[in-house]
Amino acid sequence: MKCLLIIISDPARAGLYGALALQAGVRVIQAEGALHALTFLEREQVDAIICEADMEDMDGDEFRTVVHEEVRTAGVPVFVLPDGREMVKHRHLELPALTGPEILAEVLDELGVDRAAFPVPVIRQPVTHLAGRLGVFGLAEFLSWVHEMEYSGHWLVTVEDEGGNSRCAHLLMTAGDLTYAEFAGMTGKAALFSVMRDVTLHPRASFEFVRIDTPLPVRSATLMKNTPRTLMEVAVDLDHLDAHIQGLAVS
Repeated sequence: MKCLLIIISDPARAGLYGALALQAGVRVIQAEGALHALTFLEREQVDAIICEADMEDMDGDEFRTVVHEEVRTAGVPVFVLPDGREMVKHRHLELPALTGPEILAEVLDELGVDRAAFPVPVIRQPVTHLAGRLGVFGLAEFLSWVHEMEYSGHWLVTVEDEGGNSRCAHLLMTAGDLTYAEFAGMTGKAALFSVMRDVTLHPRASFEFVRIDTPLPVRSATLMKNTPRTLMEVAVDLDHLDAHIQGLAVS
């Protein structure tokens, strides 16, 4: 069985990546930081590593260099997650910012896992339970509808600019409540805020919702409220941001 080492400080993000990898038949080990991971690698063999761009004890690029300098681990691929703080500074969609499903697709391909074993949403399904363009009905309306139906499943929201550049957001619902969100290197409520803002900035947005029977045991610390309350709070934050931007324009 292939082994994946995960070094992610956000428990929900680490839990989601681990759960999806396990569904694909990959053994998962989690480390608490770069130094802990390097100590582990001295005695154990892994086949791939996912780490954050900015860890407390070392940044992702430095960690990858250290791993590849060691003979024992020179051939182990290291996938560095995008830094959400950098994405906030540079909101252009051409900058790479893969989400968990996209990164895990690359990891599982690298590990030689049969694509038939890829779980939803790591592999796109030919048939989705809900899909379309965002326009007359916005993302909040669709999220609210699925909340009322109390469905569990994965949302993949693609935001595209006029130049054809795009980014994908991954949202997780459990019995109708948003429990996880990831977009542009961010997770939780910050990711939800960012994707809902980008959807308004770039009208070429589409979505897919794939229902699942067994919910994943994942919940972001910033998404503990029900979906209507969460969406209301995000809407208020967006209004405050718009008012601030308009105030700056006037001044």
